[in-house]
Amino acid sequence: MTLTKSNEVTVSSPREGPPSCMRVAVCGGRLASLRDNALCSAPTLSSSRFYVVWGSGGERATPRHPGSWEPRLSGPSVGSLQTDDSAEAEAAYARACEFVRTGELP
Repeated sequence: MTLTKSNEVTVSSPREGPPSCMRVAVCGGRLASLRDNALCSAPTLSSSRFYVVWGSGGERATPRHPGSWEPRLSGPSVGSLQTDDSAEAEAAYARACEFVRTGELP
């Protein structure tokens, strides 16, 4: 089965992509991700609930969740944030997505 989303991305399975506990933005060799550790079943090194990271060289990493993949920076990290505050995590992810879109920090 092949599913098409927004006329640009084709996925071969409904479960292909990052796990449901993550949001990912990728464009022009840049990547941003927000991970909610309270929803992820895979182990993490962060003791905070939310982990936001952005930088260059995004690629797929070996999946820790069956049927999905996780993003990984293969280049330098431009920024990261670990927090238990959801509003702070959302604001950081919005800034990270702006970096992915433009290549510049807001």
